[in-house]
Amino acid sequence: MLTSEQQLKSLECRIDQLIEVCEKLHSENSMLRHRQSNQDAAQKKLMVSNDMAKSHVESMILRLKTMEQSD
Repeated sequence: MLTSEQQLKSLECRIDQLIEVCEKLHSENSMLRHRQSNQDAAQKKLMVSNDMAKSHVESMILRLKTMEQSD
């Protein structure tokens, strides 16, 4: 049977381990949120780029149709 002092030391050790795990999880969470934010920004940039490319292609198609009709 463990003495009260041994139980207290064991509990203290477990609490320290829990604190370490919480700090690690907090750090990982911050890193993942930052990464997610960067990915969201990159996705928005790609969407804008795709919309611009789509508009450009549609404009070229209209010009080609207009040229075709004038011939």
